[in-house]
Amino acid sequence: MKTTHTPGPWHLHGHDNARDCREVILSQWGEVCRVPHGNDFAIQQANAKLIAAAPELLAALQACSAQLLSLHSRGIDRSNATNACIDAARDAQAKASA
Repeated sequence: MKTTHTPGPWHLHGHDNARDCREVILSQWGEVCRVPHGNDFAIQQANAKLIAAAPELLAALQACSAQLLSLHSRGIDRSNATNACIDAARDAQAKASA
């Protein structure tokens, strides 16, 4: 699946109080996004960490999905649980690539 997002890795850069942002997320190509101030610092920081991990999470999902599809296509695991995981992975990848 082709993606057009800024390649990872992404990392937290810290605060930018001048622009009213709690966390700035950067890549080697520059700024990816800013997480604005909110009422709960812990929630905003958790959101920023999740966003910063997105490229690695997508890559891990793609690798796991490929492995599941390989097992499924070879008849090793065709359980309902595996089928559900494959469908969920496809849906998440499509959402990330839309």
